[in-house]
Amino acid sequence: MASYDSAAVVNISVNDVEKNEQTDPQFDRDGYCHGFKEIRNLVWVTNDPLLKAALGEWNRKEQILSARLESKEKRGDFLLNEIYQLMGFFSVFQGVLLTAVSQMTPSTKSECGKVWAPILLSAFAGAFTVIGLFLRFRILQSLKYDYILEKRSLAEVSFRRKRLLEMGREFRFFKHESRKLTVPKFKSFEGSKIFLLASTIVLTGFFIVSHFAVLCDMWEIKSFRSGL
Repeated sequence: MASYDSAAVVNISVNDVEKNEQTDPQFDRDGYCHGFKEIRNLVWVTNDPLLKAALGEWNRKEQILSARLESKEKRGDFLLNEIYQLMGFFSVFQGVLLTAVSQMTPSTKSECGKVWAPILLSAFAGAFTVIGLFLRFRILQSLKYDYILEKRSLAEVSFRRKRLLEMGREFRFFKHESRKLTVPKFKSFEGSKIFLLASTIVLTGFFIVSHFAVLCDMWEIKSFRSGL
């Protein structure tokens, strides 16, 4: 880490610093000028009623927006965890149901008549999962747009505050507005939504057909059996 003589710094006047801040490479390398300018500008801002009010308001907004963004990120993680749990519930329930059905005696009238019970249970589990996924993805979509808007607002406020501290009393509201700030994109869940909803519907249909196949011997096709 670079160092400099503290005694020499004490003997440097404000005029000396302002005179050398653009010409002396030693100051630039040690960061002395940047730190001095930051504190000097802060003093100027706090002594100007308008700039002081602006700095206070932007600090307040920055804290609020940062807290909101953090809350939305946690909410998004919680919803994703619920989606994983829903898919886990669906898979386990359908697997246990199919295992129970497979242990029943197939190809009898009495057992085939019971096929509606597992079919209704399987369909109910599928519908419950589809509705749960749809609602959670809809909340995530709304959360996405709110997150992008607040992220852009935070970038705008942070840019203004930074420019105010950099420019000090030279700051001009109309001149130092942000231009084309880049905001990180919120993760899109549209592809995952379509995939999970379609997979749930297809798997539900597969399990329903499997119940018929196990209890009613659907795989015994007469045309094939007579022709082979």
